[in-house]
Amino acid sequence: VPVIIMSSDFTPEEKIEKAYEYGATENFYWPFNAKVIQRRINNVVEMVREERVYSKAMKEQLLERENE
Repeated sequence: VPVIIMSSDFTPEEKIEKAYEYGATENFYWPFNAKVIQRRINNVVEMVREERVYSKAMKEQLLERENE
C-alpha cells in the first residue's frame, strides 16, 4: 500500500527520512499543486500495479520450473 505524506508546514529532514524508512513513497509540501499531486499519485498507483503483475509472473515461472 503506497504511503503518501502531505505537510502544511516545514518538516525536518529527520522526520522525512523516518517516513521513507517506514515505507512512504511520496512527500508533498504546502502549497499543494493539485495537478502535480494527481500525476504523482497516478504514477505511484501504476508502479504498484506493474510490480504486482511482475511479481505474479515471476511466481508462475518459478512454479513451472519446480514442476518440470
